[in-house]
Parts: sequence; C-alpha cells; structure tokens
Amino acid sequence: MTTPAIRMLKLFIPGNKIYCMINSKYRELLDENVNIYKLIEKTKKINMIEQLRKEHFDIIILFRTTFNNVLLTIFLNPKYSVGLREDFSNLFIKKTFRKDFARPYRQECLILIEDVLKQFNINYKINSGELKNLDFYGWDKTEIKNSVERILIENDIDSNKPLIVINPVSTRDTKNLTVGQSITVIKILQQRLKEYEIVLVGSENNLSFTNYILKDVFVKSLVGKLSLKQLAYLLSRTKVFVSPDTGPAFVAQAVKCNTVIIFTSTSPDKYAPYSDNVKYYYSPLICSPCYKNFCKEKDKNRCILQIEPEKIIDLIEEML
Repeated sequence: MTTPAIRMLKLFIPGNKIYCMINSKYRELLDENVNIYKLIEKTKKINMIEQLRKEHFDIIILFRTTFNNVLLTIFLNPKYSVGLREDFSNLFIKKTFRKDFARPYRQECLILIEDVLKQFNINYKINSGELKNLDFYGWDKTEIKNSVERILIENDIDSNKPLIVINPVSTRDTKNLTVGQSITVIKILQQRLKEYEIVLVGSENNLSFTNYILKDVFVKSLVGKLSLKQLAYLLSRTKVFVSPDTGPAFVAQAVKCNTVIIFTSTSPDKYAPYSDNVKYYYSPLICSPCYKNFCKEKDKNRCILQIEPEKIIDLIEEML
C-alpha cells in the first residue's frame, strides 16, 4: 500500500535514488518496481547497520514507525527523517506527524511524502485519487503466466471455467471467518454458481486452517502453491476474489480484480480508498475496530460470529 507514495516521490524528485527496506518474504512485491533504486532486506545481523551506513542516506521516511525502525534511523543518522508519532519517535526523528486511526494509511504515507517534497522546496498537495492505483510489476510476464497455467492443470482446475478465488486466512485470528462460516460460503457458491470453479489460495502457513475446510467440503486448493506474482496473475483472470483484510486483497486491487473484502477487527476506512471494483463487508460493534491479534471481550469474536454468510454471497453475486 506504500507504492502510491513511492510513485509520487519518484515523480516529483526523479533524480534521487529511492531505497526500500522490506521483509524478505514480501520482496517479490517490490523487486521489479521501476520507482525503486534498490531493495534492502531486513535482517537481524549487526553488520547490516554498517553496510547501510556506507550508503549515506540523506532522508529516511518511516512508513511504519516501530521501535526497531526508529532505532535504525538513529544509527544511520540521516540529514532528515520523518514518520508518524508513536513509540516516542518524536524524541528521535526530526519530524513526526500525529498518528490518526481514523485517517487512511495510504493518506498518512502521502503526508510524509508531501513533507519530504518541502525539503526540496516543492509545495504540492497530492491528489488523493492517486491512492487508488497500487503498483505491482512483473506478474504479467510470460513465464509467470505459463507457470500458473501449468499449476492449474496439475491441480485439475478447469481453466475454461470462470474462477471465484477465496483466501480464507489472514495474519490475525481476529480477521478470519470461522471454519464453519467459510465452509458455508463455499457450499452456497457451489450450489448457486455451478458454472464457476471455486479455488482456495493462501500461504503455506494457512494450510492447517484450510485443511479443516477441506475435510468438510470438496473444493480445489492452491494454498501454499503460488508465489505472490503467480497469485497476481491468477487474480487477473479471476471473476471475484474473496478475502479478509490482508495482503492478497491488495494484490487483487493492483491487478484490477473484482474483490470482496471482509472486515472484522479492522476498519475499511483505514485502508481506503478502494477502486470501483471493490466491495467490502463491515458490521462494526461498539469495540470495533480493535486492531488486536486476539479478542479480549467476554463474548469472544462477536464481530466475526455475527457475520451472515448469505450477505457475503450477496456481495459476490453483485460483482459477477
């Protein structure tokens, strides 16, 4: 979701080299981004700091102002640094902006970019419409397409049928439907939309959850079998993608796939704006959004348990 901000930075200051630090498991999302000069993978090795200091960064932008990121910024000692005000970051970063849970994350990223532009005497208010376009390069290469077609054949998925792809698992338990709700959604789709091929996707870490689903309903599964670029190509030829609020939902937006996003413990306002081919389900409770990994309420996971699978089906059918 930071790619619109990176794109704007390169547009207004084209002569500068943009380095991006990223978790190695997400490298594929940015490794062919034309706006980035060099990717740096996060490691816990001490010598990484010494290697980074040799780059002599002039400006550091913290899209995530974690303690570790702030600490790294102190060691690298740039001429200017900017981020959101959290974890006492205002004590160590040259400029901070108040974190606002009601403000969209992509908008926060642009606020940081606008501040950096001022360091170059560029005063410009970036059009919020730019936020809808997420960048993901390399997924449409011939070798990626061919590899996905082979995977479909190997897993007995009829590529002549239109696809409805479901990602049932996110990074937090408080974002996921229950196994029972997921099974109900799949069974209703299979009954109503027999002409469609229903396919599950997800990472290897999702296998234990999806295996519970597969015990109760027969559905094709590519969980743990696709890279991020392969997933992007699959979604580019998918009729509707269904997912909780998690990374693949934004991969789908990058490739203009019709998408239904299910929000529970997080807010759709935080991760807006969405393109016109996105619909979302959100029925907040008084404790919503909590942004917690585990529910601390007496009645556990009410925001999930109250979801009616039929309403998700309605949103899917609206997208077809």
